[in-house]
Amino acid sequence: MISKTKEKSKGRDLTEGNVFKHLLYFSFPLLIGNLLQSLNQLIDAFWVGRFIGPNALASIAVSGSVVFVLLAFIFGFVIATSTMVAQYKGAQDEESLQKTVDSSVKALTLAALGLTVIAIFLTPYILRILQTPVEIFDMAQTYLMIFFSGLVFIGGYNYLSAILRGLGNSKTPLYFLIIATVTNIILDPILIIGVGPVPELGVAGAALATVFSQALAFGLGLIYIKRRDLGFKMRLFKGKAENFYLMRMIKMGIPAGLQQVVVSLAVVAVMGAVNLQGAATVAGFGTATRLDGFILLPAMSLGLAISAMVGQNIGAGKWERIPSIVRSGMLMTFVITGSLSLVLFFLREQALSLFTDDLLVIKEGASYLKIVALAFIPFSFMFIITGVLRGAGDMLWGLILTAASLWAVRVPAVYILANYLGTDGIWYGMALSFVLAFVITGVYYLSGNWKKKALVKQNMSNKTENEDKRKVSVSH
Repeated sequence: MISKTKEKSKGRDLTEGNVFKHLLYFSFPLLIGNLLQSLNQLIDAFWVGRFIGPNALASIAVSGSVVFVLLAFIFGFVIATSTMVAQYKGAQDEESLQKTVDSSVKALTLAALGLTVIAIFLTPYILRILQTPVEIFDMAQTYLMIFFSGLVFIGGYNYLSAILRGLGNSKTPLYFLIIATVTNIILDPILIIGVGPVPELGVAGAALATVFSQALAFGLGLIYIKRRDLGFKMRLFKGKAENFYLMRMIKMGIPAGLQQVVVSLAVVAVMGAVNLQGAATVAGFGTATRLDGFILLPAMSLGLAISAMVGQNIGAGKWERIPSIVRSGMLMTFVITGSLSLVLFFLREQALSLFTDDLLVIKEGASYLKIVALAFIPFSFMFIITGVLRGAGDMLWGLILTAASLWAVRVPAVYILANYLGTDGIWYGMALSFVLAFVITGVYYLSGNWKKKALVKQNMSNKTENEDKRKVSVSH
C-alpha cells in the first residue's frame, strides 16, 4: 500500500496507455492553471480599469511587456529543467533526475536574485525606451518596482511547477494556484481601491496582491515537494551542482531563454508602435490582448502537456507514440481554439465592455479583435509543434524559427503596414505573422531534424565516455 502511494506521488507515466486520454487528462489541470494565471491579470485589470481609470489600465498593459522581457531567461532555464526531468523520468534514471534538480535549483536561485536587482534598477530606463506616454509613466514604474521585488517567488513557483509537470503531475500545482487566485481576488479590491483602514493604493495595490499570492503558491509548492517522495530531494544548500547537468541545462536554457527574449522584444517592438497611437489605443490593445490570451490558453496548455509527454516517451525510447501525440493535440486545439475564436470575433465589443466603459478604448480593442481573432486558429497549431520541439530538447531551432517568424515577418509587417493603414496596419501585420509562424514551424517539424536531440542518449554516451577516461587515467 505504501509503495503504491509513493509511486503515485512520483507523477503520471505518460509512456503507456491511450495517448488521447493521457493528453486530455494531463492538459486539463494545466489549462485551468493557465486560466487562473490569466484570471489574476484580468482581476487586476477589472479593478484598476473600473475604479482608477484608463491611464492606470494602460500602465499595467505597458508593464506586462516589460515583465515578459526580464523574466525570459528565468523561464528559459525553467523550460530546460522540465525537459530534462521528463526525459530522465521516462528513462527511469533517478540518479540523473536528482542531479538535475540539485544543479538547477542552485543556478536558478542565483539567477532570480541577480535579476531582481537588475530589473529594479533598469525599470525607468526600459519604460523610456518603450516611449511610454508621460501620463502613465509613474504608475507603470511603481507597478514594476513592486512586481520585481517578488521575482524570487514568481520564478520559484514556475520552477516547482515545471519539475512536477516533467514528472507527469499537473494537478498538484493547480491546487496551490487555486489558493493563490482566491487570495488575489480578496486582496485586489482591498489594496487597489482601499477598504476600511487600508488606503487606496491603485496600481501599487494590484502589484502587491499579485506578489503576495504568488509567494503563497511558491511556499505551498515547496512544502509539498519537501514532504513527498518524488524520486529526488529539493536541496538548496546540500547536494552539488554538477557540471555535466549544469552544462546540459545551460545548452538548452540559453536558446530557450533567448527564444523568450526574442518573443519579448518583438512584443516590446509592437508595443512601441501601439504606444505611438496614444493612450486609448494602448489601453484597448492591452485589454484585448488579455482576452486573446484566454483564447490561446488551451493551445498553450496542450503544448506544455505535449512537451512532458514527448519528453517521457523519448526517454523511454518510444518514438512511435509521438505522431499520435501530435495528431491528438492538433485535433483538440482546432476544436477548442476554433470555437473560442468565433465567439470572440462576434462578441468582441461585449467582451471588452466587461473591463471598461470608455467607448474609445472599446473601439480600439474591438478593431484589433476583428482583424486578428480568426488568425488564432493556425497560430494555435504552432504551440503543438513547439511543444514537441521542447520535449525533444531542440531549443536551438525553436529559437531560430521563432526569430524568423517574429523579426522577419511580424515586426517589419507591423511598422510597414502601419505607415499605410494606421492602427489597423498593426493588427493586419500581427494576423499575417500568426499564420506564417505555423507554416514555418510546421515545415521544420516535417523535416524530422528535431529527432536528433534526445538528451537521454547523449547523457548515457557522455557518461560512458567520462567513465572510460577516468579508467584510463587510473590505469596510468
